[in-house]
Parts: sequence; structure tokens; C-alpha cells
Amino acid sequence: MKLAKEIKGALWVVPAVAMFCLWTVYPAFKGIMLSTFDASIRHQEFTGLKNWIYLFESEIFWKGLVNTVGYVVASVPVVTILALLIAIMAYRMSSRMQKFLRFAFYLPNLAAAVIIGIIWKWIFALRGLLNYLVSLFGIEPVLWLGTNPLAFWSVSLSGIFGSMGTAIIIYMAALSSIDKELYDSAKIDGCKEWQETLYISVPLMLPVIAFLTIIRTIGMFQIWQSIYIMTGGGPAHGTISIVYQIYNHGFVDGRFGLAAAEAVVLLVIILFFSAIQFLLFTRKKI
Repeated sequence: MKLAKEIKGALWVVPAVAMFCLWTVYPAFKGIMLSTFDASIRHQEFTGLKNWIYLFESEIFWKGLVNTVGYVVASVPVVTILALLIAIMAYRMSSRMQKFLRFAFYLPNLAAAVIIGIIWKWIFALRGLLNYLVSLFGIEPVLWLGTNPLAFWSVSLSGIFGSMGTAIIIYMAALSSIDKELYDSAKIDGCKEWQETLYISVPLMLPVIAFLTIIRTIGMFQIWQSIYIMTGGGPAHGTISIVYQIYNHGFVDGRFGLAAAEAVVLLVIILFFSAIQFLLFTRKKI
């Protein structure tokens, strides 16, 4: 009887496992195989490790790798911490104001990534909004997207604000799930608001913080749309990323084998960083 229940329960999992294998495991395996071929639309020739050797000898590939890690380091901690602080402040407001803020924070996510990129490009343009604001203080216009490292930080800033809204919404939902009696008890004991946040809110929200940190890390490793719209990878490959290189090699140059090799490298890097973050948070007994 018990075995029958276990088999019945396992059958419910089969569709999800099948879809995961079909849309994730199989494409990943095919990508690994494709990385050993000189492949295009018209022909496919086995070349062994030629694509991998080309990658590791390419300065542009290493530049893109460094930039990609830089985007992650520059944006993920800021989004994780700043969104948490904003969510905590918003949660202390009235119910009506919370509803408005949820709508306002999530509103940018309704627009396509291309539209958001165009808006940021306009903001950082030579005659854009940001240069207009700095001109009010007598400062000459700056080539925000035309010089390094300003272009890199401009793209990073767009990534930070682009992912802030979703993080705030998730944090606010997590805060609303915390038992209010804990805060009431803390107030009776004479705790201040910052103590409630530090000793009640943050510890109980560690699983959510861990989830958002991992998700944002994966997301920033895949950054390319804002780069495509704002800088095109320039100036002098100063903003190029791994995914942008995958796009160029795969969809512009038609070098599918080389693009597959870069995708495999990206997969390994994401798994590595995600595993480290998971281990760090699990050690804290989240």
C-alpha cells in the first residue's frame, strides 16, 4: 500500500521531470556537443577543441568574462541590500501607500527590455537628461556611453535599477508573512525600529535574501540587452559581456560552434557561483 502511494506520487513528478530534461538537460548536452564542431547553417564539421582553444586565446573573450563578473559584483550586492532597505521603509507605511508603491515599483517590469534600454540610452546620451542636469551646475557634457569606465558603470546602473522593482516586491511580500506579534513583543521590550529590523526581519528573511541573490547573480551573468541597445559592446569592448559575444558569434557571424562553447563556459560559471552562494547561505541555517 505504501509502495503504491509512493509510485502514484512519483507519477505526478514525471511530467515536470520530462519537461526539464526536454528543455534544459537535452539542449545543454547538445550545446556541449556543438561546441566541438565548426557549425553554421550550411555545414557542420567536427573540429575537436578548436573552438575552445580559440576562446582561451582570445583577448576579447577574457575582456567579456571580466566585464560580466564586474557587472555581477557591481550590481547584485547593491540590489540585494538597497531593495531590502526600501522594502522595509515601505512596509512601515500605510496599507494604501504600500499598494501604490508595489504598483509603482513593478510598473517598469511591464515594459519590454528594449524600451527600458532605449530610455537609459537617452538618459546617458550627450544631449540626454543626465547631461542636462549636470549642466545646471556648470559642468560640461560628459560622454557617459563613449568613454571607459563611465560606459561600464552606466550599463551597471541601468542593470541595478532595472532589477530593483522585482526585488522590492518580493521583499515586501516576505515582510508581510512575518508574524506581527514578534514586532509587538519587541516593542514591549523596548526595542527600536532598527533593532526590530536587524534582529527580527533580516534573520527571518534570509531564505528570501538567498533566493534573490542567486536569481540576480544568474540574471546579471546573462546581461546583454542593455549592452546591445546602449553601447553595442563599446567603447573598445569596454562593456562587452559573454552573452553579448554569444549573440554576435551565433546570430551575427553564424559561428554556432563557437557560440556554443561560450555558452558552456557561461553555464559552468553560473553553476559555480550559484553553488558557492547556496553553500554560504545554508551554513547560516536559512
